[in-house]
Amino acid sequence: MGVAIFLRKLKFKLIFVGVGIFLLLVSIPAVALAFSYSAIRWWSTTTYVRYDSSVPDSWQSSGALYNARRAWNNAGSKFRIYYSSSSENVVKAGYYGKTDWIAKASINYNLLGYINQAEIIFNRSYPWSTTGASDYYDVQNIATHEFGHWLQLNDLYSSTDYYKTMYGHAKTGETYKRTLHSDDIAGIKYIYGE
Repeated sequence: MGVAIFLRKLKFKLIFVGVGIFLLLVSIPAVALAFSYSAIRWWSTTTYVRYDSSVPDSWQSSGALYNARRAWNNAGSKFRIYYSSSSENVVKAGYYGKTDWIAKASINYNLLGYINQAEIIFNRSYPWSTTGASDYYDVQNIATHEFGHWLQLNDLYSSTDYYKTMYGHAKTGETYKRTLHSDDIAGIKYIYGE
């Protein structure tokens, strides 16, 4: 009889402890990522880019493309994008008509999920500026966003993501994507470390 009472008390204590652990776990807030990552990445934490002859000189001389790379280089992660005239990774510009894109980034990757080549194409059928002019798309603003795709951060479309560099829509005169949002920074640190 003593063993039966002991087992009943032990069972009650285990149930009580189990319920307590369950309540503790459900009360811990879930960690939500404030960025979207494709699960593909560069093997190294350094890559290089060159600018095709189709890219206007003013986009380089104004510092727009350099500053777009620098935003990511200064984000506190190990990853860096440097300029090299011999790189296979390239920024291009061309006239593609009024499409559903003003610029786009594309990558090639191997079977292991590591990027081995990337490019950004600007659609010059739309108006471009390096000064943030109101009726033009800002080169640095859009380049910073597209370099984020090189790093494999995805577009975001929630209204709460509106002021993030990786927000998936852009307007003429917009320049806030030049500066990384803390969630953009968290994304590159998550992928490539600090």
